[in-house]
Amino acid sequence: MNKRLLILTLLLVYNAIFCANKQLNPYILTFFIKPLTIQNEKELESQKIKNLNQAKDLQKKFFKIINSSLIKHPEVGIYASYAGYSTYSNHNGQISFSRQTALPKINLLLTQDIKPVFQNPNNPNTILGFVVDPKANFKYYSIERKESVQDQVYNWYISEQPLSLNKIIPYDSIILFLDPKNFFVPLGQTSAIGGENLLLPDIYLIKNPDSVLNVFRFLKVRQYFAPVNLKSEFKEDVYQQRVAN
Repeated sequence: MNKRLLILTLLLVYNAIFCANKQLNPYILTFFIKPLTIQNEKELESQKIKNLNQAKDLQKKFFKIINSSLIKHPEVGIYASYAGYSTYSNHNGQISFSRQTALPKINLLLTQDIKPVFQNPNNPNTILGFVVDPKANFKYYSIERKESVQDQVYNWYISEQPLSLNKIIPYDSIILFLDPKNFFVPLGQTSAIGGENLLLPDIYLIKNPDSVLNVFRFLKVRQYFAPVNLKSEFKEDVYQQRVAN
């Protein structure tokens, strides 16, 4: 085999592998972080939310806090990681990742800080995963989409789950770098849409987060995550933004 043919063969193999890998995860999972307003509270009333009364109490407190604050869009710039990637909420409070799970089930971790677990303490280049920092607050949730065959509708089922501080955080968990006391996650059942793209339930902000401190904590582990690449597309009367990796 001459040199030119060998190079051509290698290029074809590379492109085949690269394209195949690109096709493995053509779908996204996405969700929004929103302020807990009166309008959002009323929307929750139409869902089967177990902690709805808590939402109502928090909304009253949040209304006073947000109106006395100089930060009018606290839902912007909140950092998150998922399956080796990291990103932050955009101007709409939206966070998006390439979907890495076959089942419509996601774990969600809200915590201020995580720590890497190294395969070899003397070699910090290889890690086994992450654990929650023992000094940090955290909340851990399971979010699963199920289809009602009888009604032909989809619903999300959200429940709070235990998580041992000594247990490595599951690789496919979404981690939000924030104090969970500043956020409200509806528990119970909310409506969902079908399809391979996962539009997760909204998460509600009830207090302005300490953005500077949250960013500082994330920067300590940023080196272990690849950034999410967003590709913008302009079409007639439509502006689209999608995950490119």
